[in-house]
Amino acid sequence: YVYAKRVAGYKSGGFNARASTAARFSEGFDDETLVSRELGIKAELLDRRLRVAATLFQSDYDDIQMNVQSDPNNIVVADVLNAGRASIDGFELDVDALVGEQSELTLRYGWLDANYDIIRDANGQNVASDYRFMGAPEHSVSLAWSGVLGASAETGLRYSVSYSWRDQFFGSNTTDAGVYKVPAYGLMSGDLSRAWDFDWGSLEASLWGTNLLDTAYYRWHYNAGAGGPIPSGVWGEPRTIGLKLKLEL
Repeated sequence: YVYAKRVAGYKSGGFNARASTAARFSEGFDDETLVSRELGIKAELLDRRLRVAATLFQSDYDDIQMNVQSDPNNIVVADVLNAGRASIDGFELDVDALVGEQSELTLRYGWLDANYDIIRDANGQNVASDYRFMGAPEHSVSLAWSGVLGASAETGLRYSVSYSWRDQFFGSNTTDAGVYKVPAYGLMSGDLSRAWDFDWGSLEASLWGTNLLDTAYYRWHYNAGAGGPIPSGVWGEPRTIGLKLKLEL
């Protein structure tokens, strides 16, 4: 079936306890609002062995509450102002396919285009070119294969393997002290599990692993300096393998 929807939401306004002046504190800041429109389709094909869901969405984000630098000579002096307007467009695709009788293939894809249209500084100037959406990769994709080796899910060996990839994305929302991006990276994970039932209870053993290719990647990349650029980053976890035992009596 095909569907369409429109959703409106808001984040309430308030007062900034760390305002630059008493007057700025008294002014406070107003609500920010978001209006989102979505058009999608969901379908089951091939005798319900294939499921497809696709969504196209567009959002208008107004009166965004931003920490705006009030003193050009002091980076720590800032006020919360309704300074921003942004547009967010995107597409999502989900595909689930039953392959054989006991295995499933899953595909997820996302495209995102998020941009600030207007950001006003304390003097009313549009400085949107100095701002970026954080943590918003343009493309992302994941592929997973799961199933059972054996006669049934209760007695067979369950397995799953997945690979997910993210495009590069910004780690800082301003470019004042440089442009900080997390480079694109992909991660592979998997697990094997088996369960046994006994008269006295049950036992389940799982062998799992994350980042199986031991990819070196940033989880985040940002500026840690208060008065100047200090490039900093948070590394992702290396290859990790574990064994889990679950006993129920």
